[in-house]
Amino acid sequence: MDLITRRVPVKSIGLPEWATKVLKEHDLGEEVKLIRKGITPEDTKFNENERSSVDYITTKTVDRDGEIVVPKGAILDHYRNNPVVLFGHNYKELPIGKSLWIKLDDKGLISKTQYAKHSKADDIYQYRKDGFPMAKSIGFIPLEVVEEADFGGLDLKALGLSTADLVGANRIYPKWLMLEYSDVPIPSNPDALQLAISKGILTLEEAKVAAEEDNAFVIELISTEAVEKAEPVIVIDKEVEIEEPTADIEDLEKRYGKEAFAAYSDEAVVIVEPKPLVFKSVEGADGPWNKEYKELNIVELEAEPSSAEYDIAAKWLDCEVKDIFVHSRTIPSAEMGSYLTGLNEVLKDFELITTRNFMSDGSESPLEYSIIQLTSEKSSDFLISGMEFYAADKYKRFEAEGEKIVEKDSQKVIIKRRQTWYGFQLTAYSTNSNKGISIKLFSGAQK
Repeated sequence: MDLITRRVPVKSIGLPEWATKVLKEHDLGEEVKLIRKGITPEDTKFNENERSSVDYITTKTVDRDGEIVVPKGAILDHYRNNPVVLFGHNYKELPIGKSLWIKLDDKGLISKTQYAKHSKADDIYQYRKDGFPMAKSIGFIPLEVVEEADFGGLDLKALGLSTADLVGANRIYPKWLMLEYSDVPIPSNPDALQLAISKGILTLEEAKVAAEEDNAFVIELISTEAVEKAEPVIVIDKEVEIEEPTADIEDLEKRYGKEAFAAYSDEAVVIVEPKPLVFKSVEGADGPWNKEYKELNIVELEAEPSSAEYDIAAKWLDCEVKDIFVHSRTIPSAEMGSYLTGLNEVLKDFELITTRNFMSDGSESPLEYSIIQLTSEKSSDFLISGMEFYAADKYKRFEAEGEKIVEKDSQKVIIKRRQTWYGFQLTAYSTNSNKGISIKLFSGAQK
């Protein structure tokens, strides 16, 4: 499982002196952003004599942001001079260990972490050794970035990648500078956070920050101290007479304890039910015990679009991001020509307002076209990288200052086209109320 990517300006985190020197050596200023990406290691190997573990710290797998950090592209020279392992990327606290070595294999980078001999490092090592969840997260600065549109220029063999590795990727970091890696809690797992709190690895505030940073849906984290202070205030004793025992004495003793049946006879058996634990609110309280807690109004909750692409789509479709209907279709290479020809025929019922080629960060590139072979004798020119903005032809338009303006109630749709290594990726954006448009477009193109 991969964790959320964090991008942090280096000037805001207080890098140690050695890391600042590294930035200067690569002509990188304080405006550069440090990226943190985490994974949950599998098949971890522990050595109790060395107090060490061997784990993957990053792999070439496409993460949930559609990005690949190429393991072979890691620059580790500076890190090996100061191979610290931190907890939660906290540069201000004592490191919890050091890396004894880092090796590259076909899957990713493997590191051997030796844990330090201080109380927090002890707690984290024991916590992990006992099988409780903890992730590994690298902190790095990208030196080279390649967007999906430029994947064709990559030397995959030199990077240790294959075309199959690129499926689902939209950005690659072929060369990157590793500053450190950390053990980090898994914020999307509230049980793991609560356990880390109970063992003193995390404070309640640190756990809340971790959950907020990962957008984890953790309703509430309760400190163990608060639980211990809770008092039962109502005690109910209730006797139930059973004239005919329903189980033998040995079975009943196992269930309820021997003391309950010490005076057992052939007479009726009296069983005392367990005392229920009942809580009452604090005296004088007139509301929830946690005054800062407010029930989440998920209907009215406002959130920023997660990408520039969704922001553009929402504005064009005149709706909120939550009301966008996204419909995708993957076209194998062998079927590209016939399918795209069919799609262009179906789209003749719509008016093309404009075509743009927006990147995931909101920047724009030129439109890309390519000649695709339809038959042994016939070929045609197709858009292979761009977004087409359409409106249903039956709705009114009017001209305003030389621009085409579409009325708000028009049926609109966006078709995003991207050629990939495995064929062609089509994505249609419409509103939920008009989702039939997207579905019919793609199904009609197959006929």
